[in-house]
Amino acid sequence: MLTGFSQVDFRLIQLEQRLIIKLGGLIALSIGVVAALVKLL
Repeated sequence: MLTGFSQVDFRLIQLEQRLIIKLGGLIALSIGVVAALVKLL
């Protein structure tokens, strides 16, 4: 039973790390788009 919980905990940590990476990329992309729009307008 304990190994099941540790496996779920590990998978949740992996999911959290992937979400953080994706959100960071999305924020960087949106900053780039806003900067490009400001420069154009």
